Amino acid sequence: MLVPPRAKGTITYIAPAGNYKVTDIVLETEFDGERNKYSMLQVWPVRQPRPVTEKLPANHPLLTGQRNEMSEVLRDFPELTVEIDGATESIMKRTALVANTSNMPVAAREASIYTGITLSEYFRDMGYNVSMMADSTSRWAEALREISGRLAEMPADSGYPAYLGARLASFYERAGRVKCLGNPERE
Repeated sequence: MLVPPRAKGTITYIAPAGNYKVTDIVLETEFDGERNKYSMLQVWPVRQPRPVTEKLPANHPLLTGQRNEMSEVLRDFPELTVEIDGATESIMKRTALVANTSNMPVAAREASIYTGITLSEYFRDMGYNVSMMADSTSRWAEALREISGRLAEMPADSGYPAYLGARLASFYERAGRVKCLGNPERE
């Protein structure tokens, strides 16, 4: 179980092995007389990056090849396999896909981008190696332009919202190698 960032204290209760709902209390801690209870459910604002100890420089490039329509990925991914410790298994056992096709509502495009990056940060914080691919940030920008137009916001260059650069920058700033909070040390 992953506790929320910056949680601290001495563990006073761990639920025994068994079946639990995500809202059941499975862990309690105490720090300076204050007791905190934790369930398996965490709520995190998707536009806010999860905290890290420090950002690390890249040590090798991540080559992904050309990306195409999401429908092709959804069709081809289940057929891919990976060898782990001498055993071959479906790559889908190690994959979380957040799919958004071009005929979905424009608000869903932005929501899927933030959902994907937040899921990636969550698994990264758990100590997994994570790779997140956003199929088309240009479609995301077009969705922001459409939403901005519907909200009658003042357009900037080419009709895009004035905050587009800041949104894209904050998204890309969440990428890269990091040193995670907590123990054991992991990057």
